[in-house]
Amino acid sequence: DELYDVLRDPWVPHENFIFPLISQGDKNRSFKLHWINEYPWLSYSQKLGGVFCRICVLFGSDEGGRSRVKLGKLVTIPLSLYKKAKENFKAHQNNDYHKNCIFKSDNFISVMNGKIQNIETTLNTAMKRKVEQNRQKLIPIIETILFCGLQNISLRGHRDDGSICSVDDDNKNQIGNFKDLLEFRINAGDQILKEHFKSASKNTTYISKTTQNDLIDCCGNVISDKIIQKVHLSKFYSILADETTDVSVSEQFSFCVRYFDSNTCSVREHFLGFTKVEHVTGEYLADTILQILKEKNVDLALLRGQGYDGAANMSGAFKGVQSRIASLQPLAFYTHCANHRLNLVLSKASTVPSIRNTVGIITNIYNFLRESALRTQLLSEKITELFPHQKAVKAKKLCETRWVERHDGILHFLEILPAIIVTLDELSLSNYTGSNAQSLSAAICKFEFLISLKILTKFLAITLPLSIQLQSINIDYTQSIEMINNVKNVLTTIRENSKTEFKNIFEKTTIIAGKMDVDIRIPRPQSTDLSEFYHVNYFLPYLDYLMSELNSRFNENND
Repeated sequence: DELYDVLRDPWVPHENFIFPLISQGDKNRSFKLHWINEYPWLSYSQKLGGVFCRICVLFGSDEGGRSRVKLGKLVTIPLSLYKKAKENFKAHQNNDYHKNCIFKSDNFISVMNGKIQNIETTLNTAMKRKVEQNRQKLIPIIETILFCGLQNISLRGHRDDGSICSVDDDNKNQIGNFKDLLEFRINAGDQILKEHFKSASKNTTYISKTTQNDLIDCCGNVISDKIIQKVHLSKFYSILADETTDVSVSEQFSFCVRYFDSNTCSVREHFLGFTKVEHVTGEYLADTILQILKEKNVDLALLRGQGYDGAANMSGAFKGVQSRIASLQPLAFYTHCANHRLNLVLSKASTVPSIRNTVGIITNIYNFLRESALRTQLLSEKITELFPHQKAVKAKKLCETRWVERHDGILHFLEILPAIIVTLDELSLSNYTGSNAQSLSAAICKFEFLISLKILTKFLAITLPLSIQLQSINIDYTQSIEMINNVKNVLTTIRENSKTEFKNIFEKTTIIAGKMDVDIRIPRPQSTDLSEFYHVNYFLPYLDYLMSELNSRFNENND
């Protein structure tokens, strides 16, 4: 507004104003008031005692003309010598620099008067409109990526290069979920997306695999930043990390953060990403953790806990990750995952030959039945026939690594054992599978298998509730210790009353064996009683090994 006022109503000396005389040679000269009427862009400065081009002062730059000559009189300094004043005025009025400033001045006045729109405003408006249009085009694309991520489904297919419209019918089912979902949106009436793919050039469709990866990274960064903000609000935090080999045989390092959320009054755990690692030494992995914390702008001084597995490179007291992190932050207390320790307890205890052989037989039977749809269907029919109220009519695969999750599979195996035997006997009549089915049937129709199976289910039933509770999001440290001690006490009681406990198992196994026409005998001639033989050679070794591992991995030193 001030600039507008200066242009429209500049200060003009009154008619009786006395301009100072300037001595030039033998004459004294002064500014003439009528020059302002003749050249309306002139403004006289009473303070500086000279005249300026008002327009060039307000709209000019530091240089003018094609040769970018430094400006002087009438622009940066006043014209105060008037011998050739009119010549100077005419010369200034005719130069391109002055004409350009006049154009800017007229444009400015027109904008202020509302006659035209400011060029910068027009450009900014056009730019904003373009940005908004591009955002509207990106929204359905980003929403589709988020949908695939939330549903845990892959984005790309075998033939996902090029635009959606260019895909022929033969390759329509190979373009991947991402492009299929975009096409679904178009068919559902998304006109913005439809128009975008019609008008966009090949390099501005925003659906290439490179753009997909970029958008996925952007989404990941937004999520990660939100998590880190919550960590900062919580102040103190712990870290959880583990390394494993993926399907491409590359070592991946998973990283999670754990903190207290004051808004919900709960402990939160969030996955922050995978990092590909070249080595798995304690030093390398510790440096990887420190680099991640630095990239995420998380202060190491506020770290209060570390959670890893029991591998030497992670838990080592001297060269492990936990010791290297603790050397930089002594308050970062290391905890070996309790459920992982329990998993190791069961895994080690199950190396007892009788238990190991039993689990191996069960695994072989499940693999044999599940590798053929016809065998799976036959087993389902036999389960339905013999156990009409049984909901699970398929064989449950035993987890390869998580022993605590094998209980359901082993218990289910025991429940449907008659159906499995009938299925194997029927398959043994086949020329193709007969020998395998017969050998597997013979393996489970032995008393040593049945007694080992009952022993295994007995102790897995005790440890399964502990495993479930240790994985609960609401469990705390005190509860964990209490539950572990309870399991120890139960096993100790069983050990003290082992003969009575085993007698119950032996009697139940004898009933099962009788129904299956299995002979109750000792694998090799022995002088001891049948019950005592299996008690000493099957029951006690597994129980003692289980108790030993439990006491070793859950004691006062490592709790």
